[in-house]
Amino acid sequence: MTIRTNRKMSRNIPKEIHLTTSENTIPLLTAYGCVLMERDTGKSYIYTAINLKTGRREVIARKQAPLTTKGVNDMVEKIRMSDVAGAGILEADRHSGDKLPLESCREIMQIVFHEILPQYGYGVRKEQVALAFHIMEALDRRAVSLAEAEVGTGKSLAYLIAAIIAKRARLNGYWNLSFYTGTPYVDMLNMPIVVATSSIALQKVLMCEVIPNISDMLMEAGVITKPIVAALRKGREHYLCKQKLLSHIPFVQDDYVRTVLLQLCEPNAPIDLAEVDGLSAYVKRKISVPDRCARNCPNHAACAYLHFREQLESSEIDIQVCNHNYLLADTLRRAEGSRPLIPNYQMIIIDEAHKFLCAARSMYGVELSVCDILETCDMAYTLKFKNETAKMEVNSILNHVAEQACRMFRKLEETALEENDNDEKTRFTAALDSSGLRNLRNINKNTVNRAAANLLRAIYDRRNRQRGLPKPQG
Repeated sequence: MTIRTNRKMSRNIPKEIHLTTSENTIPLLTAYGCVLMERDTGKSYIYTAINLKTGRREVIARKQAPLTTKGVNDMVEKIRMSDVAGAGILEADRHSGDKLPLESCREIMQIVFHEILPQYGYGVRKEQVALAFHIMEALDRRAVSLAEAEVGTGKSLAYLIAAIIAKRARLNGYWNLSFYTGTPYVDMLNMPIVVATSSIALQKVLMCEVIPNISDMLMEAGVITKPIVAALRKGREHYLCKQKLLSHIPFVQDDYVRTVLLQLCEPNAPIDLAEVDGLSAYVKRKISVPDRCARNCPNHAACAYLHFREQLESSEIDIQVCNHNYLLADTLRRAEGSRPLIPNYQMIIIDEAHKFLCAARSMYGVELSVCDILETCDMAYTLKFKNETAKMEVNSILNHVAEQACRMFRKLEETALEENDNDEKTRFTAALDSSGLRNLRNINKNTVNRAAANLLRAIYDRRNRQRGLPKPQG
């Protein structure tokens, strides 16, 4: 597919550019950062490309007859292939130290959505175009934007096209110096875009369909000069640990499972366990990368997972795709001063943001249900004590906590069912009345701390004292 040449060149010659012209030498057009000059020698016509920024020039053609409309395409292509060529009118990619103005980014996006995408079967959607321009404006202002789009708007195309044009045009290239203080400028040149989603299905669609398609379309149209590179980030538990694999194989009895595991020992075997069929969740947990790798691991030097992690840090990666929890874990590590999970980034796009709050609650909060309380009490009931008094004290504490928790949650459930009788939602809003508040006060922080201290003292029996173990602090 060929994009029309009139979008690669312009008949308008910049007025601020001073060119030496005469009756025999005239400017014809501009393309790829150059102006094409035609000089009539009387015997032939000489065509010279002059870079408008550097002033460098190169003779690109000699013809016996003057240039006609039919020959413009070939002449523009010769300019593109010359040593003095700069960026095309549609080209967003900029080198280090260069930056494309916001207005030029807008013009490129206008052409992408109204002319380029329709050539690939995409319709022009006003809501999609408006969303893309809104995102571009927010990126230029370094602002936080909350955007809502209906199903079918095509929001993935909107935010990805706006983000990749802003990144390749280095719209954020300079303000990052003040944001990531102390980071060398060379490390900021190609900082990635982070796209966080809540579902594995959307991550697969982005990685396997949307991003490759956008890359192909923008490459063919000349908007970008290098393909878009994207990487999918997951937690360590999703990847294969070769050392744990070798340790687990001798204990496998099932012939089919053993065959699958032996195939994973091959040099080119996948390390993403999501790509491996035929293994149960239990087996995958047994062979996945641990939370902490042993320093003396014999497979450390040849570890495929560590090599994969190094590749994910490459500055060639344009887009880092992850889930909400992974982004939140990275944020938490940054707040604690630990090494981040994701390289420094220039923008974050949180897709499916209506589910982001639930992920934040899961990552940063603690969930406690009546079942959790009762299970904890049941486990504590199984403790054996030589001292009967200690046993009675512990059981009394457990009975108190279990009773108050059951009363409070039962009251909450009754209130919720009364107020949401005709509602089919699985989550209810319930208000604590005076009775519920009293139960809550009975198991408040001070009570729980006191109970925990009593429990520790009860567990600390004479045998531990005789062994000289330190007494736990309440």
